[in-house]
Amino acid sequence: MLGKLTLKRIAMKIDWIRISKKMFILSLWTVPMAVQADDIVVTDGMWKVTYMEGEKAFRINALNEEGAARKCVVNHSASAAHYDNTEGEAREVTTASFAEVSYDEAAVDDEFGTGKCYTFTFSLPENGDGVTMKQRFYIYSGQDYMLTDLSLEGDAAIRSNYLAPISVGTAYTLYMSNDGNRMLKVPFDNDGFGRYGKYKMSGEVTSYEVSVLYEGSSREGLVLGSVDHNLWKSAVSANLSNNGGVNELHVYSGASTSETRDVIPHGKVNGPVITSARMLIGYFDDWRTGMETFADANNLVAPRTESWTLGTPFGWQSWGVLAEKNSYATDVEISDYYHEVLVPGGFCNNQGNIVFSLDAGDGMSNTEHLNFINQCKEKNQVVGCYSTPFSMWSGENPNWDDVLGQAADGTKWTRWDVVLKADGKPIWYDGAYCMDPTHPYTKSAMANFLRTQATYGFKYVKMDFVNCGIVQADSYYNPEVTTAVAAYNEGMDYIRRQMDKYAMFAAFSIAPLFPYQYANSRRVACDTWGSIGHSEYCMNAISGGWWTDRLFQYNDPDHLVLIGTGDQLNNTIGENRARFTTGAVTGMLLVADNFSLNDRSGRGWAERSREVAQTVMMNKDINEMADMGRSFKPVYGYKEYNGNYDGAENFFMFDNDKYLYVAAFNYQENELSGSIPLELLDISSDAFSEVRELWTNELVKVDGSLPYSVPEKDVRVYRFKKTGGSGVKDMENEAMARTKVVPLGGKRLMVYSGKDMNRIEVYDMQGRLNGTRDLSGRTQVELDLPHFNGMALVRIHYADGTKGVICTMWCACLFPAVAAMAEDVVIKAGDLRITYVENGKQFNVEYNGGKAYRPVFMGSVPEATYDIHGKDGFRISSASCAEADYQKRTVNDAFGKGTCHAFVFSSPASGDDVTLTQEFYVYEGRDYVLTDVVLKGDASLRSNYLAPVAVATPYDLYAPAQTNRMLKVPFDNDGFVRYHKNRLTGDMTSYEVSALYAGESRRGIVLGSVEHNRWKSAVEVKASGDSRVEALKVFSGVSNQETRDELPHGKVRGPEVRSALMFIGAFADWRNGMEEYARANTLVQPMRKTWKRGTPFGWQSWGVMSDKNSYDVDVAVSEYFKETLKPNGFCNSQGINIMSIDAWDGMSSEQRTRFSEVVKKNGQVPGSYVTPFCLWWNEDMLYRKICEGSQYTGYECVIKVNGKPAKLDGAYCLDPTHPGTKEFISREVQNKKKEGFEYLKVDFTSNGMVQADSYYNKDVTTAVEAYNEGFSHFISEVDKGEPMFIALSIAPIFPYQYGNSRRIACDTWGKIGQSEYSLNAVSGGWWTNEFYQYNDPDHLVLVGNDADKETEGENRARITNGAVSGMVLVSDNYSLEDKSGRGDAKLSRERAQKILMNKDVNEMADFGRSARPVYGYREYNDKGDGAENCFVLDTEKYLYVSVVNYKDNQIAGKVALERLGLSPSSFSSVKELWSGDDVKVGKDGLSYTVPGKDAKIYRFLKK
Repeated sequence: MLGKLTLKRIAMKIDWIRISKKMFILSLWTVPMAVQADDIVVTDGMWKVTYMEGEKAFRINALNEEGAARKCVVNHSASAAHYDNTEGEAREVTTASFAEVSYDEAAVDDEFGTGKCYTFTFSLPENGDGVTMKQRFYIYSGQDYMLTDLSLEGDAAIRSNYLAPISVGTAYTLYMSNDGNRMLKVPFDNDGFGRYGKYKMSGEVTSYEVSVLYEGSSREGLVLGSVDHNLWKSAVSANLSNNGGVNELHVYSGASTSETRDVIPHGKVNGPVITSARMLIGYFDDWRTGMETFADANNLVAPRTESWTLGTPFGWQSWGVLAEKNSYATDVEISDYYHEVLVPGGFCNNQGNIVFSLDAGDGMSNTEHLNFINQCKEKNQVVGCYSTPFSMWSGENPNWDDVLGQAADGTKWTRWDVVLKADGKPIWYDGAYCMDPTHPYTKSAMANFLRTQATYGFKYVKMDFVNCGIVQADSYYNPEVTTAVAAYNEGMDYIRRQMDKYAMFAAFSIAPLFPYQYANSRRVACDTWGSIGHSEYCMNAISGGWWTDRLFQYNDPDHLVLIGTGDQLNNTIGENRARFTTGAVTGMLLVADNFSLNDRSGRGWAERSREVAQTVMMNKDINEMADMGRSFKPVYGYKEYNGNYDGAENFFMFDNDKYLYVAAFNYQENELSGSIPLELLDISSDAFSEVRELWTNELVKVDGSLPYSVPEKDVRVYRFKKTGGSGVKDMENEAMARTKVVPLGGKRLMVYSGKDMNRIEVYDMQGRLNGTRDLSGRTQVELDLPHFNGMALVRIHYADGTKGVICTMWCACLFPAVAAMAEDVVIKAGDLRITYVENGKQFNVEYNGGKAYRPVFMGSVPEATYDIHGKDGFRISSASCAEADYQKRTVNDAFGKGTCHAFVFSSPASGDDVTLTQEFYVYEGRDYVLTDVVLKGDASLRSNYLAPVAVATPYDLYAPAQTNRMLKVPFDNDGFVRYHKNRLTGDMTSYEVSALYAGESRRGIVLGSVEHNRWKSAVEVKASGDSRVEALKVFSGVSNQETRDELPHGKVRGPEVRSALMFIGAFADWRNGMEEYARANTLVQPMRKTWKRGTPFGWQSWGVMSDKNSYDVDVAVSEYFKETLKPNGFCNSQGINIMSIDAWDGMSSEQRTRFSEVVKKNGQVPGSYVTPFCLWWNEDMLYRKICEGSQYTGYECVIKVNGKPAKLDGAYCLDPTHPGTKEFISREVQNKKKEGFEYLKVDFTSNGMVQADSYYNKDVTTAVEAYNEGFSHFISEVDKGEPMFIALSIAPIFPYQYGNSRRIACDTWGKIGQSEYSLNAVSGGWWTNEFYQYNDPDHLVLVGNDADKETEGENRARITNGAVSGMVLVSDNYSLEDKSGRGDAKLSRERAQKILMNKDVNEMADFGRSARPVYGYREYNDKGDGAENCFVLDTEKYLYVSVVNYKDNQIAGKVALERLGLSPSSFSSVKELWSGDDVKVGKDGLSYTVPGKDAKIYRFLKK
């Protein structure tokens, strides 16, 4: 080549040698290759691409994790192209044909993600044409493969039909020679009984669109294939030798052979720029994973059709046996047989749906079609029809002048106009002429057909001979289309859009594999019937093409014939099992037998088919496996049953969360036996609890390998039941260290730390270092700062290496004077008074105590921390700012009309251009005010702490009394947390809200957040002497173990960051204050109030049956409720009971559907269970798809905390903002709805509210924002159609708007201690009933699983617990036939007679309201976390007083009437509801006596 260079170029080359190699590699300038001495090497991630100057060819190496060469996957590749130049002359060029090459790189961001595109541009070809050739390599972060394409650029007149990004003509060794090495041949379509081939690596092979060359023993493999299918038919052709050597390898666009059904060359694509399909290059540890990854990569370009929502196709297909002898009467009889026998026997999908696919020649009139479809609808059957969209069935000698249709302008379309032609002749294929997919007649004919069929009610369309539309023609109606693939895409895209109008399933029959995106399913092979040879033919397609179920919703094994016609009449039962299993491991089950006993066609043998169906089609385990709708992959990949390249394998496997399935087929007439090592099944011996063979139902002993023994022409399916538990150690929770900086007087500070400190530094607000101390692991230090004045910034370096924390401290003795506002500001707000005190820039809020104002809080200095301009740890407060301004404006919002009083503090000591604003909102007619703080700066502003109330100056709140309390509200109900009513002494953090109140007088203040869209907020109190508040904070940005967080609260970004809106109220009765606070929340965010069917009464499976639940038990309980409990009053006022089935329900989807039907028939509401933000249990879940059909793995969907997947309560926490999580949620909810459930227990939602490092939605930075986004999606799915009842279980209290009910506490059973625990939550949290329709006391157990059974008194206490909470879902095992050993059904029924049929108690419970504590300070055990004994519920007609005794001994006491809000004249009678006794109540109050571990309910009849 140098001989052809000019002297100038040679001189340039000599000059170039002087330039450093390093400079060249790093340069982004294009460099003429002819003047370069060295190879060009691109190393990026796991890939190394070398352009070898000496050979003018490429070498591609896959690298290992250390960056060393792992495998040379492509060598000596001289990319090639064929084209016609501007004069129409045919040309062929390769990289070696060009005099110059240049190289550049650029960032790329497309459907595959972000990465780099490395482009090699070849110019000045030897032939003198003005064309350039470009080869691009795309390498993406996070992808296990690279892409490459090849393009020609020149004049618009150039044309090409061959571009080969990989073109190897010089031999190289890919693998060491081994008989197990293979090259996979993928057929272009499924016609002509073509097969997949796994060829030994010797000889010539052409595979279409994709191939893989792999080592059978190690499973390592090189996948090569096209991911674009819009223009080209592509192929991989190879000449191989010595079972490991590559002589030639071509990966190219422009394939045209008899196997692509073409009789002329590939169509030519027009210039000026012509680009091949992008080709995937991937080297994988397991070639099977590589093929699945290839399919997933295709989906990134053209997502598959997933429009079908009616479940995996189970059903019947008319062609396999009846074929053209089908008839209306026969189909009606078969439909009835399915409905009456097969479906009840378990043959249907988990939605109870059946597809009836009527094929060609169905023998029905249009009227019969309509009648048949209407009958099928009543049986939950979907009817399908047949079409051939691109076939002209006219015979070989039609009249080509026949008019088929006409255009809007009157132009007539003849057969000749519509037919495709090759070399000027109509194209005849598979007995029909091929129609032009771009022709308007072809499109309109299909549109009319689909519209008509949809009108009749057809929902499933089998589309046959689709490959007639992908045959290369001379030209097309659309002149811009030049290739068969482009024409096919145009036609199929039009058809798919028509089908989507009617929500139709497209079942492709004879069809190309690519493009795939138009079909819901595709036949994996050609016509397949029922003998063992047909099963083997079908399994050949799964051996090589199982991965295509990632391109289609379902792979179709064709009609499953058990007993057919002719040679299929004598299929053995083993062959029946084998053929049925081919369907189950492929992904669809459409059986094709003639089950009609009255049919006279002579096709099939109905009696025998029905006998076989009883044995084969009603195997629920096999049907459950088939209902996954997934294809199994081959275990080996190189062990063909007959030793031939096109033979099927014997062994196939599929792995899901619960089971590993292994199917073993025997296609021969001798027994097949042996064993498979467990390592080949990717399972260890400790990962499963049992192995069961599903056709014999026998347990199989497995020790190191799976033994198999399969009779001749038969099959066995082995199911490994996986064990639970996690292989990942739970991450330890480490509390964030709390640092305190305390002034000691003078100019001394004391610094306290919760963990060891190494060094401490003190800065002034201009960032000047004033002093440093090395501490060597101390946890406290005193600092003397004699020369320091002003604000101190204290930076601490911890011994554990964590990032230094900047703390700020303000001490009055250190501060110089600052400019003051002219005067204080006083704001009246009903009985409240807000005073801004300029001296100190602080706020007092007081209430009118009658004779004088009393404090709510005093000396509050609002504060916040923030980051700005990339620097973190700044603190601002009103007192640290030099300037203050007061503004006010009118408001009119959800709280009504009012005024916003704003205090703007600016010029902080830090010198930043940041302001802090405190706003007070005062509304007409409201007994409270609202406040927030707002930080304002530029867009770099961030904050995770804003405190509208921050009091550091002690004040007396009440006169000292041991009955004064401060209420601690837990963040959620997990971990058996409790409400606390602590004495007004000590430290306390309450979440979102608290009340500080005087127990005897009930006078109290309530402080809390009314917004829950972004922040976790809290109230912190330090108190002393039962009266004095030492410090008080009401702030947004709490994060600790109690909020389930390891990380600090997420930082909200500017330029304006606003705290939650905080409620401030002072009330004569703190209980009224808590209820008013709750109602204030609903003005911001209305409660979920969608349930219109009355207070939940019913049954919940978890309390006793737990994981031993079953369909039979559930049905028995439902019947018991219907026949016994409901007639005796245990139901709500609408006569409704809920039957809520919890986790581990022990049912298949089909059973759940039937259970729902039974429950509804019994007048009850069926309930089920979901955990929308949890990924259970083990690490393996992280590396599986989040749900079937998803592109996302669990690892992608879970949140990370400190870079690691986060766990809570044994489950990984899903990112609520991630599309994979939302996809998982949608699938879960849709499945529950399809199964008929109307009530959902939603558990472990706190997993969705853990602070993460970051979220998929980059606009989300806090856990609460993420939770709201995810739960909003959940509710959007739940509320499609009829809204479901959402029963939150383990869940935070706030946000509340997603639940109709919420559990008030953690898991609670039936003993008196459990009732006390539950009533602790009523004692402190009854008011949540104001934003949940119902408060849920959890499952009410009467007779549990302990040997020491609950007493009748404990039963009364637990049911009283339910009645005073607001829901009554009992949980006993009432099934007399159950053998699980759970509970005691006989005793439970006896107790139900005594306890559950008390109509007065049930009437009280039916109000669905929580009772208030009577006192608020009389804990039964004199401890802050104890429950109260006495509760009061006031209704229009009655006032109920419930007294529960949690102790072993009798209790007695008296409640004054005024404490109950009664007077002697306000009621006429009192009745104790458990005994039925009338009770005399005097003027001095209600006297009660309650036996140990029992309860009484006193009902006052009001006048």
